[in-house]
Amino acid sequence: MNNYSLIIPVVDNFIYNKFIYKNIRSQYPKVEIVIVSKSSDETDQYFEEILDPNLIFEAHTKNTLSSAYNLAVSLSTKEKLVLLHNDMYLGPKFLEGIEDSLTDNNIVTYTRVEPPIYIDTYAGKEILDCGLSPEVFNESKFLSHCETSSRKVINGGSQLFFAVYKKNYIGLDSHTFKMFCEDEDIHLRYKLLGFKSISTESSRCYHFVSKTSRSIDNSAIERDSNLKFIKKWGFRNSKHNVYYKKKFILHFFHPQIKSAVKPWFNGGEDIIVEIDPNHFDQKDMDYVQNLNDHIKEEGRTGILKINNLRVTVNSLNEYQNDLIWESSA
Repeated sequence: MNNYSLIIPVVDNFIYNKFIYKNIRSQYPKVEIVIVSKSSDETDQYFEEILDPNLIFEAHTKNTLSSAYNLAVSLSTKEKLVLLHNDMYLGPKFLEGIEDSLTDNNIVTYTRVEPPIYIDTYAGKEILDCGLSPEVFNESKFLSHCETSSRKVINGGSQLFFAVYKKNYIGLDSHTFKMFCEDEDIHLRYKLLGFKSISTESSRCYHFVSKTSRSIDNSAIERDSNLKFIKKWGFRNSKHNVYYKKKFILHFFHPQIKSAVKPWFNGGEDIIVEIDPNHFDQKDMDYVQNLNDHIKEEGRTGILKINNLRVTVNSLNEYQNDLIWESSA
């Protein structure tokens, strides 16, 4: 397993930083660990003083989690990457479970076992209360769960809990997203590149969820990130994931409607949507939000009448692939 780099950005939380380091070293004495830190507690001194030839540690001043991940990846030296959080405990044969599934044309999401803080479950996430911190961690309960759980590999996977070949790491978009949505963005870009996303239950970790982005009120940042995702891609959720150059024209100025529809357009001339504010309803707004899919399925140029919208399709050129490598430094 020594061809892996374990990527861990940290911001304070020293107890967790020390805990995951010791946990990794108990299983994998020689695997490369890359820690980039923006900390003001004991973290930097602790790792700077460790005599570990397989530890790469660097303090940094990056402003976002994405940029910290990208920095850590740039410092790594191994063939394969696993993106981790610092508040984790790796289960038995964590890397071996990833190794069984990772190929040159996929990304592999490992399974997080979490306490019931957020009870939604999906591919790559399970709920089991083994404690909220290292001090009260019920290790035996977690290890028993790892032994008795299934070892399925299923399609799907999300968030920043994945492994990939370093040569295939396309970078998180740290320029567009301060927090939130960068995970959806990178998974979408991998999908456009033709990578298969899978989730494996053979690789489990316990995730304490100690510094969740929702532990404080980041609602304004979350709204802003969602708007930026829409501005970047022209949709929020899409069946076809196509990006068109499109603009809207209001028959007369209407500040509320302008504000509502503006994020969904980019000023391009390929598709022009005419809006009459006197006849604009929720159904029209739904069409604006899903216009890319509608145009893709219509599949023709010309003038379309979509509810109260008049849509002129001058070109069906698609530009989503231009966004795969954009802003990923």
